[in-house]
Amino acid sequence: MSTSIHGLIPAASPYTEAPRTASAIPANAVDWVLVSLRNTTSPFAVVASHSAFVKNNGMIIDDNGNEFTGVPASAPGTYKISVKHRNHLAVMTNTNPSLTRASN
Repeated sequence: MSTSIHGLIPAASPYTEAPRTASAIPANAVDWVLVSLRNTTSPFAVVASHSAFVKNNGMIIDDNGNEFTGVPASAPGTYKISVKHRNHLAVMTNTNPSLTRASN
């Protein structure tokens, strides 16, 4: 995606699952994505979600343009991780990565 659309990115997340508004859009952001932690035995069960930004190179970043470090208030454990974009096919891990520390 091109950063030429930067001025068109809304400050409010389009995802009702994790509504929030960013105070500023990072300069290298091209759109919003939804990152979700899912139950490993029942992947349709969402444990926690967070709206974040995606850069033009595909990296997920926070509101400050830094590497995304996790879903806030998520507990350490094993999860499936999914990433959803409103104009693309959602993806989910095939394995069950283990998160070792809680996010705030």
